Amino acid sequence: MAGGLIDLAAWSSLLITMKGSPGRSVSESTASKMEQFFGLSESEINHQIEEHKYFLNLTIPYEISRQEAFDSWSANIFTPLMKAIEESGLENDFPELGEDELFIRVSEHWYFLKRDEDPNLSAERAVLSFGALHAADALSRAQYYLKL
Repeated sequence: MAGGLIDLAAWSSLLITMKGSPGRSVSESTASKMEQFFGLSESEINHQIEEHKYFLNLTIPYEISRQEAFDSWSANIFTPLMKAIEESGLENDFPELGEDELFIRVSEHWYFLKRDEDPNLSAERAVLSFGALHAADALSRAQYYLKL
């Protein structure tokens, strides 16, 4: 890893593992989105992983490596959030946003909800909350709200 960034080979290896391993339980669609997402926002991914590492290190008596932070971010942030976005159809209500930008916005929304309201809030609830607050039309906002 150069300059503290996540190694491209590590990301590629994760994608291969996730696509071919039932134990990782990520859909082909989600894995494809990871590939597309990574190509669009490498610096944002590294920023998110560094933040994730920082917060993890606050809660444990030792410092985790960047690779461990990457693995944790992938398993606990990226994969559940992408799955929740995909299953909710949220991207249909935000056609002006690319998948990477939608992920970043929902991820930030989830962070603040967890910090300010419920540290155990699920990715699914964060996605529904985001839709209820930010969908363009009132009917869509109401549909997300009713699912909360």
